[in-house]
Amino acid sequence: MIYHINKLINIEQKCICVTRPRRFGKTMAAKMLSAYYSKGCDSSQLFNDLKISKMEGFNDHLNNHNVIFIDMQAFTSTYNGNPIDIFSYIQKSVLDEIKLYFQDIKNDSLLFALGETNQSFIIIIDEWDVIYKKYSKNREVQEKYIDFLVSLSKGIIAQNPIELVYMTGILPIKKNDFNSSLNNFTEYSMLNPMFMSPYTGFTENEVRDICDKNDFDFNEMKIWYDGYILNEIHIYNPKSVVDAIIFRKI
Repeated sequence: MIYHINKLINIEQKCICVTRPRRFGKTMAAKMLSAYYSKGCDSSQLFNDLKISKMEGFNDHLNNHNVIFIDMQAFTSTYNGNPIDIFSYIQKSVLDEIKLYFQDIKNDSLLFALGETNQSFIIIIDEWDVIYKKYSKNREVQEKYIDFLVSLSKGIIAQNPIELVYMTGILPIKKNDFNSSLNNFTEYSMLNPMFMSPYTGFTENEVRDICDKNDFDFNEMKIWYDGYILNEIHIYNPKSVVDAIIFRKI
């Protein structure tokens, strides 16, 4: 997954949205990417013994990017103000943290502030669709949210400071009405996973390996949890598999 996403950095298809069902490791994948790309940590020990460490481009991107990680669930669960102002709250929170590292910033607009740094950024947004679930009947908030996402991912201002936008959630981006302005995002859904097929959950070989290492009956696991086929690859729900191993019970 990392190998493929590295190839999207700073190209026309740099904005992607990965949608998966619940309990499919969306946050785990987003945090993995953040740990791999971020200058804010040394994560070499996490990856050096893995297959990715032997692949082209691994060291070029390891802990070599400024990463902005936005957990939309965390913001919506802690915000108690006027719903229409939540995006100002998010931008101010992110900007306040950025100013700790780039103290010469004068601009109070997040995107213009990023441009002031003369550096590039990777933006990772987890649970992007939580706004639609929490404010499902508030069209004004939804439109404001689309404007917020467009400002971070599209147009001349966003071209230079933003080198990758990775969003993940349950809902796909609707291609009608005002959401059509996010047509610069490539969507990797369960119906159209493209290169993400083997990374959207656990593959059968991965589940077999997990069962072997934990002395668990793979055939029983297969009967219960062989739930999806993506591009002819059998995919299992990670949460179900891990819970079965932990609790020793299907």
